[in-house]
Amino acid sequence: MARKTSKINKLLANQEVSSEILTLKREVSFKGLIPLLLFVILFIISGIVLDCLKYQIFSKHNPMGFYLVFAPIIILVPIIIGFIIINGDFNLKLKAFLKGSSDHNILLMVFIYLLSGMFSQLMTTIGASSAIGYLGFKIIPPSILVGGVFIISAIISTAMGTSVGTIVAFGPIAFGMAKEAHINPAMIGGALLCGAMFGDDLSLISDTAIASCRTQDVEPRKRFLVNFKILLIPAVIAIVLYFTLTYLKDAQSHAQTWIWWKALLTILPFIIVLISALAGINVFIVLILGTIMALIIGFSLNQFNYWTLPNSSDLTTNYLPNLTPALMSNGSFDPHGHLLSGVDKFLVAIDAMKNGMINMNEIIFLALFTGGLAGLSELSGGVEWAIQKINKAIKGKKSAQFGIAMLTSVSDIALANNTIAIIIAGPVAKKIRETHQLNKNKIAAFVSIFPAVFQGLIPYGAQMLMLVGLANSYVDASTPAISFLDVWAYSWYLYLLFAFAMLFIIFSSWERILTYPFGTKFKQFWLKILRIKKKQQANTEADSKKSNPND
Repeated sequence: MARKTSKINKLLANQEVSSEILTLKREVSFKGLIPLLLFVILFIISGIVLDCLKYQIFSKHNPMGFYLVFAPIIILVPIIIGFIIINGDFNLKLKAFLKGSSDHNILLMVFIYLLSGMFSQLMTTIGASSAIGYLGFKIIPPSILVGGVFIISAIISTAMGTSVGTIVAFGPIAFGMAKEAHINPAMIGGALLCGAMFGDDLSLISDTAIASCRTQDVEPRKRFLVNFKILLIPAVIAIVLYFTLTYLKDAQSHAQTWIWWKALLTILPFIIVLISALAGINVFIVLILGTIMALIIGFSLNQFNYWTLPNSSDLTTNYLPNLTPALMSNGSFDPHGHLLSGVDKFLVAIDAMKNGMINMNEIIFLALFTGGLAGLSELSGGVEWAIQKINKAIKGKKSAQFGIAMLTSVSDIALANNTIAIIIAGPVAKKIRETHQLNKNKIAAFVSIFPAVFQGLIPYGAQMLMLVGLANSYVDASTPAISFLDVWAYSWYLYLLFAFAMLFIIFSSWERILTYPFGTKFKQFWLKILRIKKKQQANTEADSKKSNPND
């Protein structure tokens, strides 16, 4: 936590995200927001249209309509338009674009995507999804898996203080179990995303919590209590919805039967990744450690086994982690084939790691291009233009709170990073709060809540990109790939959180709930009960002495 606080303090002290771009800035204009808005519109509309037309374009069984167009190709259009409409020398704009693409947070996510894809594919190859399904469904019934994922991911994220870390650590387990139960991965994705964002917003040690407290000068404990009161009702309703509307009465586990100790060893890398992440170890170390453990276990348990035919050099697509002579002779496999050994197994492992990294190419390109687009927007002062317009529209306390909600939301949509959005919009929100004498604990909660909602939902955010990429790495021929539109359909908690936060603004009387000292009142009530009991006990003893004077 001290390291995170130091990082936030450094950013706040500088009062800027990328000083080089801000030094180059020459204007504050709506033009800076046009490329970002155009990208969002094109990205969503093209996906919806192609998804609706997929049956006309492909055979009626093809579910991949949304992926007809490579997403990084779509973003090239607003990038070109941005270079045309934003004022300034071409080299200046190019420098801003490259600065945005090479931003620390963007490059960090790129390498996390690569390591996560490699680890995920390696675990799939050694049969970990089957093993996690076999063991996991002994604890959580398939019928309530979606609700269980929401609760578990919320707990993990609150403990870790990072939504991306939660998705990276717990996602493979959740999607692996969903695959073995033939459960729609979009359901799991929605629950996982919502749980991860719940913890990211509530946790005392998350970057967003520290940034919101520092920008509003509030104690973390007080912000936590106000945040908890706002988050509680949406979370409870979401839990009820996940356990009822996604209850799958006929869901059954289709996982292979494993020897329990072999299944436990197979999922050991998952467990190590989860525990290491909860312990606060750097995500790079966590994923590298998990990959090394997966390789060791895969070779030790002889799980890089592929069945090949005598006259074929091609590997089948089936991994056979628990192949036995009985399975080999039951008619499922050609008895004249053979299992790989030696160098061949090593090449299978390398091929799995390569495929895992290649599977992440789309979201990596999208992250780099989105970062560059944000750099162009920053050069043209798009966010600052929005801040100025919102500030001018504020007239009273209620409009001030709506303005802060819009201010932080627009900042996150433009920057695709809720921590940076808070650091940029936080000082402005503080001035608005002081001018209109608003409750600083409530505003500190709002400053982190609204960016968290949009950070979870924007299709080009790190959380959604990681989630969709991870989910599709567990998709097979019998299950359609998912897009952010599918995840949106089950992101109920985020919609509820946004709605309830807005209600706390609309109904001024609800503020009493946030400021009411429940803890103090409960303590006073409990002390009063103890005093009454003590008085009753004293009266009883006095009556006893009167009735027995000889005693």
